[in-house]
Amino acid sequence: MIDDMEASGPAYLFEALTGFHEIRLLQLDPGGADDQLSGRLQRVNLDGKPFYEALSYEWGNPEKTHKISLEDRLEIFINKSLWHALRDLRYEIRAHGSRIL
Repeated sequence: MIDDMEASGPAYLFEALTGFHEIRLLQLDPGGADDQLSGRLQRVNLDGKPFYEALSYEWGNPEKTHKISLEDRLEIFINKSLWHALRDLRYEIRAHGSRIL
């Protein structure tokens, strides 16, 4: 099964997870206060003990009014609560690299 997410163009199709221990992680690009959110999604197997930070927050209004650019080719809509959380969590200084969530 392939999941999809509302996008500004065609639906963004996620590659299906193939096992119980697989999850998707967001490699969130650094950026300043005025920079657009961007990043890449990757499938990982938890058996490999990947490094990541978990995000827990209240979803809030489900209306999707903000965007994040994935893999420099597609923008998907996300809700305002997630947009604010990701903007607050990303590193500002590019030298710090991406944050894995």
